[in-house]
Amino acid sequence: MTTDAEIPVADRLAQVLDHLEIERAQFAASMLADVTGFAQAHPERIASLTLVCPPRLDPGPLRPLGARLLIIAGDQDPPAAMVRRAVTSLPEATVVWLPGYFSPPWADVVADCSADVENALLNIVSKDLPRKDRAVSGDSQGTVAGITYRSQGEGPPLVLLPLSLASSQWDPLLSHLSARCRTVTLGGPALGFLAMLESRGQAAGYRGVVQRVIETAHLQPGEVALEVGSLARPVHDEIQPHH
Repeated sequence: MTTDAEIPVADRLAQVLDHLEIERAQFAASMLADVTGFAQAHPERIASLTLVCPPRLDPGPLRPLGARLLIIAGDQDPPAAMVRRAVTSLPEATVVWLPGYFSPPWADVVADCSADVENALLNIVSKDLPRKDRAVSGDSQGTVAGITYRSQGEGPPLVLLPLSLASSQWDPLLSHLSARCRTVTLGGPALGFLAMLESRGQAAGYRGVVQRVIETAHLQPGEVALEVGSLARPVHDEIQPHH
C-alpha cells in the first residue's frame, strides 16, 4: 500500500486542488522544492506563480512559466544579487523589489512588508476574473494526501504555500486577500522548511550525529532531552545588550 510520503509532492498538490474542485489557480510560495515539480507536471493548472523572497532561485524549472512568474525580493545584499543573476535567464518574469529590505530565509517578509506583498498579489489576482462554471468559493479545512489546507473567501483561487518558516507567516494578509479571492493556505511536513527538516532527519549522517549526542550525554531509558536551537543571524547585525 502506497503511503502519502511515497507520493510525489506534485501529485499530492494536484489531489488537493481536485478535492477543492479548483481547476487552475494562482500560486504563491517561497521554497522552490514545493512548486517546481508541480509546475513541470501540471503547468496548465498554474495561472501564475509568485515567489516571495525565495532562499534559492534556479531558473531552469521556472523558464517555461514565462510571463506567469513574479518574484518579490528585497533589494539588499546577497539575496538581491541571487535574484538579479537568475532573472537574466528569465526575461519574461516580473520582479517586485522591496526597497531597502534584506530578505534572508529567516525574514518575516509578509509581516515586514505587508502592503507591498498584498498589492503585488492582488494585482495578479485581479487579472484572473472567475468564470461562471468554476467553483470559486468555500470555507473549509482538512487534510488531503498529507497536506493540510484551509480555504476561505471567494473569487479567483489563490494557493498559498508555506513561506520559508511556516504557513502561518501568511496570517497578516489573509483577511485582506480573502476579501478579494479564495485563499487556500497549505501546510504539513511535506512542504516548506518542514520538508527540508524531515528529509534531513531521515538522512543516515544526521541520525548518526543524533545517536552520538545521545551516547555522549549518557541518556537513559525514560529520561527526557530538550533540544534548544536558534536561527543564525546575519553577521552585520548588532547584538543589543540586556539591561
